[in-house]
Amino acid sequence: MLPGIQPPRPLREDSTIPLSATHSKAAENAYIQERLKALEFELRKRVAERSALLWEINESTSPGGRLLPSEVLSLIFQYACLPIDFARRKLNSAPRDAEYSAVIVTPSQDMSNAEVNGPYVPIRLASVSLYWRRIACATSQIWTTIVIEVRERTAKSHASLLRLYLQNTGVHPFGVELDFRREQKHHWTLLENFPPPKSTLVDALQPIANVLFNPENAAKITTLRLIAPPHEWLAPMSRLFSSLEELSLGWPFQFCAKPPSDLDGLTIDDASFPTLQRLQIYNLPQFTCDTLTHLTRIDLTYLPLPMCLDTLVQCPFLEECHIHFPNNGQSNRIVSSELIVLERLEYLDWACNEWGAAAVAMQRIRAPALRRLRWDDNVDDPRTRATLVNFLSHAPTQITILHLNERTGASKPENWTTIFHSIPQIRDLVLEQQIYISNIIPIIRALTPGLGGASSLASMLPALRLLYFVFTGLSITRVDSFGLLDDLLTMVMSRQEEDRDAKLRIEFDTDFIWPEDKDALTGDMISAMVHGKLELDMWENGKPARWVELMKREAQETVAQSSRGRNR
Repeated sequence: MLPGIQPPRPLREDSTIPLSATHSKAAENAYIQERLKALEFELRKRVAERSALLWEINESTSPGGRLLPSEVLSLIFQYACLPIDFARRKLNSAPRDAEYSAVIVTPSQDMSNAEVNGPYVPIRLASVSLYWRRIACATSQIWTTIVIEVRERTAKSHASLLRLYLQNTGVHPFGVELDFRREQKHHWTLLENFPPPKSTLVDALQPIANVLFNPENAAKITTLRLIAPPHEWLAPMSRLFSSLEELSLGWPFQFCAKPPSDLDGLTIDDASFPTLQRLQIYNLPQFTCDTLTHLTRIDLTYLPLPMCLDTLVQCPFLEECHIHFPNNGQSNRIVSSELIVLERLEYLDWACNEWGAAAVAMQRIRAPALRRLRWDDNVDDPRTRATLVNFLSHAPTQITILHLNERTGASKPENWTTIFHSIPQIRDLVLEQQIYISNIIPIIRALTPGLGGASSLASMLPALRLLYFVFTGLSITRVDSFGLLDDLLTMVMSRQEEDRDAKLRIEFDTDFIWPEDKDALTGDMISAMVHGKLELDMWENGKPARWVELMKREAQETVAQSSRGRNR
């Protein structure tokens, strides 16, 4: 007997009832109803048999079928569904069609989006056949990370999807990112003249909240990233995610409504998140932070400066710290001048909008183990320049990596010479630019003897061994590349003339636009390359630049032609 199908009461062969006037109408109707039930039962049985036969056909003809062992098929699934690297995802990255004020996305656009469609890959694999489904559900590695761009109209299906992942992840750590920006913008920007009640969006997203805040599910989550979530979700987070190692909360103001300044309820401390190691907060005006002894990495962006400093005090064992564009908030609170000692801090990333309390506050930090500094502020202002020099004067001698972001350029070479003189032990210099490549030129000239206001290599980072350029997202023209390359070659040749052991490796994070011929080389450079006085070690996109070898060959041919001309 097929499950769920119960046969009707069997009819006797001699139970025919002649349609005569001697029988009542009720008996006739009862007979017809019994015959209908028998036929319906037979129909359901035949349909079930047909489905079983189709399943056998599907199993024998489906891709892979049962020809592949389960272990091999499981490995294939794992390569097809690699875990998401949340460290490479930014909270403030622009969502699709962010330039439109009205957020209108059709289901077909949803399916074409790789990030939204990504979570459905394991489900599609499990839909090929019953054999594939069993292997997919048993391969817990393909269910460990998920990114969902939440829609109000599909909240129930998103909740089911999240529940399915949590059920199949097994004992593996689970990471989830939920992006609510479209619904936030739809509710608060598109309808700003007639805003709906707050409960409208919260109620619509309740199915997702029921899954996320279920104690059993919450205990499995080790990485939680919420972008523009409902404000009402913050308070329940405390003391619920006992296994959480990474927490990211963000309200990118370009794409969603900012949370209210009187927001209360979120507490971040050891009692609430006993295993928290990495914390990222973006544009959250208020939260409570107490001692976080396990925290090793923190990223605070667009937060009130007093809150940033108070949070650093509560994280004594930080190893990596990112403070971006702190503001004064709505309070008139005076920032304390007490020192903040971070014994284990190795990487400090500090970015300010302009000179002010944030720049001065950086001088409060003492990090005896600091190895890398990323600075993002213009040094044209003498006060900003003095702040940086003062910080570097207290920096430990083991700091060897200096990362200068895009807004640090476009200054005079003399200003950079002053800064470089305060930190001569730098070995790696990273120059990041996403606006104008010409902004880097003054820094290059500050490293060139005779051009940066200093005549000696000792004042121009004498220990420098790597110059790394980050141009990701920057549109480079051939004219720009020619100008930069001319200054680079001049700098390398001048430094090697000062010190033959001053080997310098130059790397670009992307493919560089090289000149088409040797016109980029002056006569002195050609001669220096031929006689071994100019050694170029240049890389692009992780591989040696072929242009260097071409230039060496052309330089040798030029010298050979010149020699043949003299012999004539």
